[in-house]
Amino acid sequence: MKRVILTGISACLLAASINANAEVEVNLNPVSLIFAAIDMDVLIDVNENIAVGPTVVMAKYTLGTDSVSVFSLGARGEYAFDGFDVSGVYSTVAMDYGTVSSDISGTKCSMSIFTADTLAGYAWRWDSGMNIKLGGGLRQTVYMADAFECDNGTTESTSFETEGINMGLGLELSIGKRF
Repeated sequence: MKRVILTGISACLLAASINANAEVEVNLNPVSLIFAAIDMDVLIDVNENIAVGPTVVMAKYTLGTDSVSVFSLGARGEYAFDGFDVSGVYSTVAMDYGTVSSDISGTKCSMSIFTADTLAGYAWRWDSGMNIKLGGGLRQTVYMADAFECDNGTTESTSFETEGINMGLGLELSIGKRF
């Protein structure tokens, strides 16, 4: 699965490099900042309506000796129905692969997660290059089999069967800037 995501990111960057005059848009989720996390994407224009690029999510929370961390890397493609220079409706497809790790009371656990999103929304764009996007749609999360493993510091480790698929609603809020 990591190869699929890395191949997707490489394809996005290659496709974007074809357009020598491509503009770059950097978007950040302001809600994630409230929770001391980073959720951002970089979009590179392929043409006037299509942009592609990588996404990243990072967070680490610590309380005393306990901690939880999240890291995710992915690829995103976005279609702006009226182009990226004016406000309007957009749709997006994104795939991310990540890990969630914890160390609670000396027990270390980790799990791999793959998410795929299909969202649509509205982007408000200004002449300064600033934008605000608000969208919603479907989010599918796949928990990898045999990926949730715990080790309590002894020679024993526990592995849980966690294969499963959850589908639900996904929401998006981002603030961005085009360069």
